[in-house]
Amino acid sequence: MSFTVIIALARDVFIVLALGFVVFWIYRTGGDRVRLADLKIVQDQLTHNTQLEAGWKTEIVAAEIRREQEESELSARIDAQRAPVRLCRSPSPSPVSNPTAPAEGSHSAGGSVDRGPGKDLRPDINAFELKYENALSDCRAALASWPTAK
Repeated sequence: MSFTVIIALARDVFIVLALGFVVFWIYRTGGDRVRLADLKIVQDQLTHNTQLEAGWKTEIVAAEIRREQEESELSARIDAQRAPVRLCRSPSPSPVSNPTAPAEGSHSAGGSVDRGPGKDLRPDINAFELKYENALSDCRAALASWPTAK
């Protein structure tokens, strides 16, 4: 073997070793490394998330219970409203004029016809109030069950 062949072989071995070292170094530093400190941080975050979710679930349950109580109280209050609400019709003028009262002090007959007490609107008002109060109760429950950041 000549001296130039030995130098060329040494140079080729050096290049192959350097290339191998670079590949190994890239592989080693580019890999995903998990450190114990990182695991501890992840476990703490998971514990915190679990506590937040448990708190949110209790808030949701409490909001649902409040909504059911509001709806039952509302239904009882609306059902207790029994006083009629009447829509009275205004008396229409009669085509016949009122006769004058005689001198002996008796009353004159009315010229209009009594049309009765009118329609009772209480059931319609109660249904309207119940419908929209239930909708508002649902809205309040949705807002109350919204997760709050702590």
